[in-house]
Amino acid sequence: MIGMGRGALRALITGIALVSVAVVLSGCVGLYVDATKPGYVFNEKDDWGMVIVGYGPAGKPPETISQLGLNFNRYDVATQQLAPAPAKEVPLVLAVSRNFNMENYDRHEKIGHMITRVPPGDYALSKILVNRRDRGALGTNEVTGTYGDQEKPANINVFATKEQLSIAGRKIPRFTVRAGEVLYVGDYRFDISGFPAKIDSVTFDRAAAEEALNRWRRVMTITGEMKSATIRTTD
Repeated sequence: MIGMGRGALRALITGIALVSVAVVLSGCVGLYVDATKPGYVFNEKDDWGMVIVGYGPAGKPPETISQLGLNFNRYDVATQQLAPAPAKEVPLVLAVSRNFNMENYDRHEKIGHMITRVPPGDYALSKILVNRRDRGALGTNEVTGTYGDQEKPANINVFATKEQLSIAGRKIPRFTVRAGEVLYVGDYRFDISGFPAKIDSVTFDRAAAEEALNRWRRVMTITGEMKSATIRTTD
């Protein structure tokens, strides 16, 4: 995993479980689409897919950790490059975040499952975002990226070069989601004890994911069998 350095962390809306899909435009403010609004109806005729992702720390994190977030970016399988801009205003980035209350951590789920509706296509893990509360009231935001040159990190936009957007040879988890499918993309565990953050493991717990999906089905109409993704790594 490649460290991009400490920098401005994308504003993460506070809450126990927040899910959004971000549109990343060159030099523009990201557009977040709330895909978990109660009452939403999803079925096999939907133009987008529904993704379930689980994630959390590998072991109990330091008490200074207050938040963990992930970005999965659309990318081109043939070129092994992250997509720098949306095509026809289609969102590019699946972004999820969760907060930690260390005082009650042992009583909480170690892996939190989030669900969101995303455009069909190929996605690769692009960023791990961590907030530490040990420096100042707002804490320190750390961004670990998986792409480009770690000595000269670049933003994902149309001004970035092919080399700066490359994830070739990084062994980064990736998956493909299709329109109308409910896809469980696994449980991601991260070593966030230091910087840069590192991928510890990607595993599957279908029973836990099904349980989470059934909770969402109480407030949303989601039809279709949950499938498990084939997790590959970038070459």
